[in-house]
Amino acid sequence: MKPSLRTSLEDAGSLGLDDLVIRLPLKWARPLLNDETLDIQIIYLVRDPRAVMMSRLKYPWWCQDKSCSDTETVCDILKENLKVADELQEMFPGKFKVYQYERINKNPNRGLREIMTFLNLPVSQAQLDTLKPNITEQDNFYGIRKNATAMVDEWRSQNPFEIIRYIQETCAEVISKQGLRFFDSESELRNLSLPLIVSDAS
Repeated sequence: MKPSLRTSLEDAGSLGLDDLVIRLPLKWARPLLNDETLDIQIIYLVRDPRAVMMSRLKYPWWCQDKSCSDTETVCDILKENLKVADELQEMFPGKFKVYQYERINKNPNRGLREIMTFLNLPVSQAQLDTLKPNITEQDNFYGIRKNATAMVDEWRSQNPFEIIRYIQETCAEVISKQGLRFFDSESELRNLSLPLIVSDAS
């Protein structure tokens, strides 16, 4: 019998993963997907690099190597990952899927249903309860219960425009591919009525 992640997900009764892998180059997913002895599905979650870098600057003690802290290196890795992701989605449509953080959190319930549909699993009430917008617990760095919808734009109101401009100039190709807005001034950056998502990701 093939090893399966599905049993652990169904037994848990909630969305979960046996292994959460962070910052591993996506090229390493290809041999796993090619291995017919594995019953595996991979979700690649991608986020606006401006938000990623500002988050890492906020907590520099855990992000010290160049592949994590250097904007140019991070953007080069993201660019290569997105190229590989396009190939993997075409080659393994039922086993590999890209989701964008900003689009999921724009409508968390819909995002959850899309993910669970991809995994061929039902949506549980426990999962829906976790996504309720009025979260009473205080957000914290380690917690999983956060006001995700508000967090999508949080970086826009808290960080210097000059740093944001440098990141978006360095990561222009990645930001454009994700269908995200470029900000030409601090007033545009702070104006949260301007939607971050401006077109479909390519």
